[in-house]
Formats: sequence, structure tokens, C-alpha cells
Amino acid sequence: MSDEADVAAEEIKARQVRQGLAYVCAHVDEISAALAEDVSGGEGLKALERLRSALRGNGDISGPLGDLHHALLRAGDALGVYGHVRGVRRGLSLAGFDESEPLEIVYRCPVGRCPRVVPGPAVTPPRCGVAGEALRWGQL
Repeated sequence: MSDEADVAAEEIKARQVRQGLAYVCAHVDEISAALAEDVSGGEGLKALERLRSALRGNGDISGPLGDLHHALLRAGDALGVYGHVRGVRRGLSLAGFDESEPLEIVYRCPVGRCPRVVPGPAVTPPRCGVAGEALRWGQL
């Protein structure tokens, strides 16, 4: 495999991890509930805690996120984490929108590791379900 192909594969994997983290952040309560009902001895909830720990420690989250994905599959979630991630193509924009100006106020990942965007402004910023911190204010 060429160096360019290796770089492209790494970019795709990194994008998948960011999108997966965004899904977990937005649905952490539902994920926790599904994992709490699993009869596999709490392995799923442990995987969620490993993800939180890796995120707080600024470590690699791909392993813990993969473990969480597999725990969700074992718990009966047919899509897990990555089944909700769709491909994102670069260079595409919506017709009729001027991308040089911000469209709206939004809240983003507090640690800058996922692409989740929550519409704003809100009096109290929403919190990240994974990191437990308030989302950062930004512009879309």
C-alpha cells in the first residue's frame, strides 16, 4: 500500500472515531441505559468508563470506543456506535449558503475531539455526556 493510501486510511479512521464520539456524546444516557440492562456482567459500562478516562486524559480513544461499540452490539443494539456514523465527503457545501460568514451560534466538544454541534445560544451551555464538561461556544 502506498504512503498516500496509508494517510487516507488513517484520515478515514480518525474521522470515524470523531463521528463515533459525537454519537456517544449525544446519546450517552440512552447508551448507559442499554448497557445497564445488559447481562454480561457490566463490561459495557466499564467500556464507557474507559472511554471517559481516555478522553479526560487526552489519550487514544479508538480502542475504548471500539470496545464500547462491541459492548453495544452484544447488548442488542444492532448499529452500535459506528453504525450511526455516515461518510462525510470533503469539499461539499450546501447550495445557497455563503460559507465565509458564520451561520449560527453553536456549542462544540469541550475537548475538541468530536464534531458534535449543538444549536445555541442557550442561557446555560449544554454538557458533554462523555467528558462531563460544558460544551464550548462557537460559530457554525
